[in-house]
Amino acid sequence: MASTHGIQIRTTNGLEPVENFFSAQVVYQEVKTSQSGSDFCPGGVTINNAVGICLPLDNKIPLGSVSISNNSVSWARDSTFPATHLFTSNFIIRVYRVY
Repeated sequence: MASTHGIQIRTTNGLEPVENFFSAQVVYQEVKTSQSGSDFCPGGVTINNAVGICLPLDNKIPLGSVSISNNSVSWARDSTFPATHLFTSNFIIRVYRVY
């Protein structure tokens, strides 16, 4: 099967056209210690082209809410259960811009 770009990549499922693949670039990564906050996020991120994640560094529950808006990232616990002390308070907020 020919790709519109003329390039195919061999995968475990056989040959796949290159346009079936996405690429992501880390545009923001910061260590945080506050369970809620927001920060400027470079790279022209919007809710439509980026995703944010919380990566705990203290083996606790990750924060449930990492949201993206125009050039910013926000994070918070999104629940009152379990208790606050069970959620991470030493973590990395990372934002990927998806292409």
